Amino acid sequence: MPKKLNKFAIRMELEKNQFENINCAICNSNSTIPYSQKGQFGLTTNVVICKNCGFTYLNPRWTKARYDHFYTVEYDNYYRPEVKGSNYKYDEYSAIKIILKRLAAFGIKPNDSMNIIDIGSGMGDALIYLKEQVALNANYAAIEPSAFCCENLRKHNINVIANDVDSDWSIGNKDKYDVVIMRHVLEHFLDPIAVLKKVSEILKPNGILYVAVPNSKKPTHPLLNYYMRVVHVSYFSELSLSNAFSLSNLSSVEMKSGDEMDQFEIFSIAKKSDSEAKPIINTNEAELQKSIFDSIKRTDFYFNFKIKVWKLLQSIKKK
Repeated sequence: MPKKLNKFAIRMELEKNQFENINCAICNSNSTIPYSQKGQFGLTTNVVICKNCGFTYLNPRWTKARYDHFYTVEYDNYYRPEVKGSNYKYDEYSAIKIILKRLAAFGIKPNDSMNIIDIGSGMGDALIYLKEQVALNANYAAIEPSAFCCENLRKHNINVIANDVDSDWSIGNKDKYDVVIMRHVLEHFLDPIAVLKKVSEILKPNGILYVAVPNSKKPTHPLLNYYMRVVHVSYFSELSLSNAFSLSNLSSVEMKSGDEMDQFEIFSIAKKSDSEAKPIINTNEAELQKSIFDSIKRTDFYFNFKIKVWKLLQSIKKK
């Protein structure tokens, strides 16, 4: 008769079955440098660096079913305090204002004749601002998994064309959209190349894709308790983002590692290209990326050490 498992063992077994192993999305290698198993909120976050091309990603990572449940039910509790009625104050339109400034620098301005889609739109702040302040009669669409956010989008007459970015939402939308917005969402997708290929399909011949992602070459502090997250499946550098475009029938017409509005992200304006291209492989990228992470982690360690010493000294003074 099999030995009866206790509750802890059962939970650990269930958690183990929520993970899957994958290869590098850029070069398909499975040779990696394991970097960390710790991430934000204490959630298991298996960060690895591809030895072949330097792309950083999670492996093993949660299964699609686990991620689907997280984004539908749990994500808002962790990352959207406004959804849960928090008193947290912020400028909900700050992100779209930055996007508009960056697009304007390249002579791009949304107008009433455009079809515009925001992938991973959240509460719809970007589209609501565009609809009410910039291009009142443009056609707006969104892809968003959160049921609460979708309800808000529909209240503002924004068409939610899909809840799952991995579904067949591109079918029937070929060459339709003038502007596709993907701000801080590409790093969340289980198959970023597949999503970008769909974006290439739905872009008009002269349409543009705006992408912004956290910059793996400029990670923010603290590294393990903030920057590395179970929801961030991929960690892009300029090279890996450019390679992702190349593999997806897209080409970047502009890419920058930050500006005066945000120093810690990469943003790019891309268009569809005629064909898929091979990625550029730099075997020095892995060690370079690791050294950057190590530097941030050392700074975090010394900062935490100083805080502990300061607290200890304060407690001694009070005695």
